[in-house]
Amino acid sequence: MTGDRKLKVFYVTQASLVLMIGSAFVTGVSLSGQDLIAFGTIMAALGGGFMGANFGEHYAKAKATVKP
Repeated sequence: MTGDRKLKVFYVTQASLVLMIGSAFVTGVSLSGQDLIAFGTIMAALGGGFMGANFGEHYAKAKATVKP
């Protein structure tokens, strides 16, 4: 997956999680503190996975250019 496509997927997924929380408030679904913590944890894990994947990709490219 290219960098631009990967970034778009990240933003779309984060936006869908925010819209899900927003729609729960608009429709009157009650969310407890545990639900909000779970959403926050999911968003943090998604962000960490994205950053980790980018780091791994750039690390692998940099490692491939260095000759022993």
